[in-house]
Amino acid sequence: MRKSRSLVEHVFSWIQIPLDSEGCWKWTGSKNKKGYGRLCRYDNGKSHSLIAHRVVYELFYGPIPSGMCVCHDCPGGDNPWCINPKHLWLGTNRENTHDAIYKGRGWWQKPNRPKKLVSEATRQKLSLKNRGSLSPRAKLTEDQVKEIIHNYTTGQFRYCDLAGKYNCSATTIGLILNGRIWRHVSAEIPLPNIASIEQIHALARRLSKPPSTSKPPRVPKLPKPSDPDWRQRISARHRGSGNSHAKLTEEKVSILRQDWHDGKGLSMMELALKYGVSWSAISHIIKGRTWRHIP
Repeated sequence: MRKSRSLVEHVFSWIQIPLDSEGCWKWTGSKNKKGYGRLCRYDNGKSHSLIAHRVVYELFYGPIPSGMCVCHDCPGGDNPWCINPKHLWLGTNRENTHDAIYKGRGWWQKPNRPKKLVSEATRQKLSLKNRGSLSPRAKLTEDQVKEIIHNYTTGQFRYCDLAGKYNCSATTIGLILNGRIWRHVSAEIPLPNIASIEQIHALARRLSKPPSTSKPPRVPKLPKPSDPDWRQRISARHRGSGNSHAKLTEEKVSILRQDWHDGKGLSMMELALKYGVSWSAISHIIKGRTWRHIP
């Protein structure tokens, strides 16, 4: 039967120590997604996954307090696979996060590697690759953009007219004429100068609807009726069963109130089912909020 190795033997069997002991000790075993060393130990038949640099820290310095992190401080830049105990230090989660941000190892930061230098000529060549009609999202061509600028300078077209003619939005036309897009084409054709702005104003006045100077006719007020009881007569016309929304009549309302006050044992819900109305309508009738003209 194979004798199980101790934890120290297991750990040091996967360590590659350089000749310079001050350098990083490389973990040659398995690693997790973040590049930290990982090892498995069996305890009572169950497998436990451990982080290599945390195990090495405990072997050299003792137990790790609860909630503390083992952080790296490698001379040539932090290496997740390094397990040299001289490069490990104990810190809180906050200190570990600040150390990672300070060293540019945050998840939103780019890794510390030298940037690829691109010459100015290469950068211009790359910018020309998808410029203008060469872009896969382009809906216009250089000739169409030149026609748009030329037609606008004549003062006979508006943004919406050019947008409908060239099957694009009025916003796109405005960006072209203002030099925000298609700059390599608009720079070749001069836009209207200050002297031609009068033509644009004249076109706007001609196309816009002139404001009406006449005031709208005043609506004459209806004269007050001479009869002082006219409000009551109008309200009586739509009162009770005369209302188009009424579901009861004066006779039914009178019988309903009489049944309630006589105490025949019918509840409001039973009265609502009997007369085909809602429970709230029965409550309003009994409390005198509606059908007030019926005693």
